[in-house]
Amino acid sequence: MKNSTIVSTIVLFVITLSYSTDPVPGNEMPDTSVLLKNASEALSRFNNVSQKITIESISMNDDTVIGKKITKLTWNRNNDKVAWKGAFSCYDADENLTSGSFPIREYALSDTFIKLDHFHERRGYWFASGYSTKKQIEYIRNEKLENLNRGGAMDGILTGNANKNVIDLIAESPDIILHDQTELIKGISCYVLEAKTDRGLAKAWVASDHGYSTLKWTINKSPEALHWDGKTVAQIGWIGIKAEFEFDKLEKVNNEYIIMSGQLKLDTQFKNEKGNAWHLYKYKRSDVDLNPDFESLEAFKIDLPENTVVWGRDTGANYQFINGKLIPFIDEFTVD
Repeated sequence: MKNSTIVSTIVLFVITLSYSTDPVPGNEMPDTSVLLKNASEALSRFNNVSQKITIESISMNDDTVIGKKITKLTWNRNNDKVAWKGAFSCYDADENLTSGSFPIREYALSDTFIKLDHFHERRGYWFASGYSTKKQIEYIRNEKLENLNRGGAMDGILTGNANKNVIDLIAESPDIILHDQTELIKGISCYVLEAKTDRGLAKAWVASDHGYSTLKWTINKSPEALHWDGKTVAQIGWIGIKAEFEFDKLEKVNNEYIIMSGQLKLDTQFKNEKGNAWHLYKYKRSDVDLNPDFESLEAFKIDLPENTVVWGRDTGANYQFINGKLIPFIDEFTVD
């Protein structure tokens, strides 16, 4: 990928907002709590979903292209049960393939979390990590739901926000501002909400006439804002984080408005001597089913390469995947 292509992408990404020339008709603003409740419910639809997602992420350090990653997933979620299945490939700055199609198998179930890790050339089989304690399962599930290479940005999710979407972050703040003018995002009128939160300055554009969809959101984190594991941005070693998501395509699916594609620009500001790193994520979703038959889909059936060894990272109990079942596994060697 050449730098000129990236520059063009950035230019296209920068959107000039169009403001309504008048306040909301009749000067009637919605109740802020009702607006937040409806917007939160709109996002929570994806707590029960079967869908396919493609993510293209472009990485840069200052003005230098590092590479690109393309991830394709089938994502099934039934509240706390989540399964991601697919693959990703990596490319260098000139779009040469650097890593072939690497499989993704991640299962967050009620009593276990399993993640396919790597293939062991000498032994000739795959290794996976397994967790069985409730605390670890919850922690890793939330970490995966926040992963920007899993598609959560379309649902208002940013890494480092305790798996809370932008609407819920705003709702928790005591300092919520509802702007007295609507703004147009790609021709759609939106109410604008913003708030100072412990996770940064959050802002959301909500289209009440389009299912209370959050069509755009931003989160700006200063050094004192919380990020990962209760640590501030400064404690991690950064000086700031800027994130901006905006939808590209909105469709009605089974009478529900769904964001089918969008882009997220994430700018991570390191200390001066390290420069900045940013990512541009391009998301597309398809085959959305908000009332899936998970049983017929076998959505949460563990599917690993034959003979995969699952190491119990928190309990020490190890298993091997044989003929679709996990059976106890004892190995005289250690993982290397």
